[in-house]
Amino acid sequence: TFYTVANAPAPSGGVFAWTYQEGNPNLKSERANTWTAGIVFTSRAENAWLAGLTGAIDWWKVDLKDAIQQYSIDYARYLCYGTVIVTTPEEAAAQANTEACRNVPRNLANGAATTMLLKYDNLATIATSGVDVQLNWTAGLSDLGFGNLPGRVGMNVQASILDYYKTKASPQAFDVETDWKGSLGPTLSGTNPGAYSYRLNTAFSYTLPNMSFSLRWRHLPSVTTAAAAAERAIVENNERVANGGDGVILSYTPTTAIKAKRYDIFDLSGTWNATEHLSLRAGIDNLFDRMPVITGATAGYPSGTNLSAVCDQAAEALGCKDPTSLSYPNDGAGTTSAGFYDTLGRRYFLGFKATF
Repeated sequence: TFYTVANAPAPSGGVFAWTYQEGNPNLKSERANTWTAGIVFTSRAENAWLAGLTGAIDWWKVDLKDAIQQYSIDYARYLCYGTVIVTTPEEAAAQANTEACRNVPRNLANGAATTMLLKYDNLATIATSGVDVQLNWTAGLSDLGFGNLPGRVGMNVQASILDYYKTKASPQAFDVETDWKGSLGPTLSGTNPGAYSYRLNTAFSYTLPNMSFSLRWRHLPSVTTAAAAAERAIVENNERVANGGDGVILSYTPTTAIKAKRYDIFDLSGTWNATEHLSLRAGIDNLFDRMPVITGATAGYPSGTNLSAVCDQAAEALGCKDPTSLSYPNDGAGTTSAGFYDTLGRRYFLGFKATF
């Protein structure tokens, strides 16, 4: 057994309330079912515009069960008293002495949480599916009817289209299944963020016997925040429960997050084989000096907002809770994700390679 100290909840009564993590030697291996299918094709057409076309289409689907996750604080508390009803002091004392409740003790004076112990277990499920498409095309300019113009032109397109990306943090009803498609989620530990509806990378090329040029275009569609995707899942869950489905109605305060804009960036590069032994390469990354997209902008609840009217009566019946304080709009600043958006701006490179 090992322990590590994690972030601490707010202390109460001047006493630090740490959160500890504990390993679990009884973990099972995660299990996944994976399906893939695809086709590869090459054009047999004699027409010069179609003869150089090749491509591949691949469908994939992954269902992961028993994914290893650390207990959330809510889940650890649920194990203690989520389904237990005590009616006597003796029953309360016995329940408090269980391992689950010893992991989430309370301050005897005021009932506030003290140091908690969180474990790992095979809790989560992850399911995702999509299609990857790759197209390649090349042709000589003279073959396309451009007289005696030298060289060949080409295009390469790679697209990844997401059907869904669903996660559920635990089997319990308060951990709703969330489809992160079209958002910057998932936020589940061990998963990679950035569940864009699709991603597109396209390259255009022009090749001569001793030199070549390439223009690369990377495109990302507009995307919502992970918090907006989680809220959408709660709303869908609450509507289903209200119509007789299984589960519990969960409370939420409407987010005012602003969708991140679409993103397009271009890179230009070229190579020149000056001699048999010397080649030069040069290029410009982020050709048009595209600024990174702001992903943390919010509309807020500015002065003059009637906070008590944010949720109407119908929404309140489905778990909507009015905000308790005003907040400034933040639509011109915020955070970004350097993993998807260029934070360095336009830059140049030049290099050479010599062989002896």
